Amino acid sequence: MPTPGGWTISMAWMRMPGQTWPGAAVPFLCTWAGMTVAMTLPSLVPMLWRYRWAVGSAFCTPVARTGYALVSSR
Repeated sequence: MPTPGGWTISMAWMRMPGQTWPGAAVPFLCTWAGMTVAMTLPSLVPMLWRYRWAVGSAFCTPVARTGYALVSSR
């Protein structure tokens, strides 16, 4: 799609006709969340397994998992 100044923008970032902003945001956010999980799980699972083995505490593992999720989602 042409824009002022001779630039173009991909139509992938535009709403479909008649679609509301929340209606466009929900599928985007679900896709983004799924992609984030798919990309981080292969490295997260072995790390958490080794962390639990090294620390020996079942309580600390969810804390480490939550911290990793918060840091990797930014």
